[in-house]
Amino acid sequence: MNPDSGPGTNTLSDPNYARELPKLNSRKNVQTIGYVRTTWATRNISDVLQDVSTYSSWAENKTADYQVHGIFYDEAPSTYSSETAAFMKTLDQYAKAQVGFGGINFVLPLSISLISARSQSGSHPKR
Repeated sequence: MNPDSGPGTNTLSDPNYARELPKLNSRKNVQTIGYVRTTWATRNISDVLQDVSTYSSWAENKTADYQVHGIFYDEAPSTYSSETAAFMKTLDQYAKAQVGFGGINFVLPLSISLISARSQSGSHPKR
């Protein structure tokens, strides 16, 4: 889902999302995920974490099933540095700790820069 380059401010009051998100969530072969931009690990990390929290909080809505099952981090860095690796690791851990994602807590993508760094060091991503 990408209501407004992230969760937006009044997405659940939009009749289109209010109607369609529960329909998607009712399908067994669908897992909805929320879109969050990272601006190549330069966006204020507090703003990124707030977007994740907003998506997670949708599960608390008692009107309908607005739960999303994880996060898609767009604009992930493609060049490794210790700073970008720490930034993305923080985001990954934060999303995976959210109770509002129903235990699925799917995170996409695992940054190319982290995969590259782990490949070079001989270690593999932990899941």
